[in-house]
Amino acid sequence: MFRTFPNRRITQEYYLDQLNYALDLIKGSIQRESEEVLFYDYLIQNAPTEEAQEVIDSIVVDEKRHSRLLKEIYYGFTGELVTLPEPLEFEEPSSYMEGLQEALVLEQEDVRTYRTIMKSMPNRNYMDMLFEIITDELMHGTLYSTLITMNLYDIFEKAFTPGQV
Repeated sequence: MFRTFPNRRITQEYYLDQLNYALDLIKGSIQRESEEVLFYDYLIQNAPTEEAQEVIDSIVVDEKRHSRLLKEIYYGFTGELVTLPEPLEFEEPSSYMEGLQEALVLEQEDVRTYRTIMKSMPNRNYMDMLFEIITDELMHGTLYSTLITMNLYDIFEKAFTPGQV
């Protein structure tokens, strides 16, 4: 026996509202990813070691790929290209360490946003793309946590080394 849904029209309207909301989030996320690249470039320039520079640079490569994937999803639904305002800006942190902490928070916020977008995707291909972005963002959070720990270790090591001021 098949069950009918008398409120199907409401469900379709709700779905369309959710999809439109997701498209707005995607558009904002594309701009945010581009701004984060500028911010992470600042971190690369101020990183204390080559290893830290390489880690952050690998994150930048991922963020640029995320922007391309998000643009592809947006275009797939709207047929429109997303254009970004010029010039993009970011607020420079007061220190490298503050920048790492801010980067960690940004990655966590991105995961929440992409999770919301993913819930509105009707297409498995787009869900897979968002899943890839989310897992990258989670890895980025881990990498930033590691960089914060390494930086704290260096600070404490210098502070407690005999004969150093």
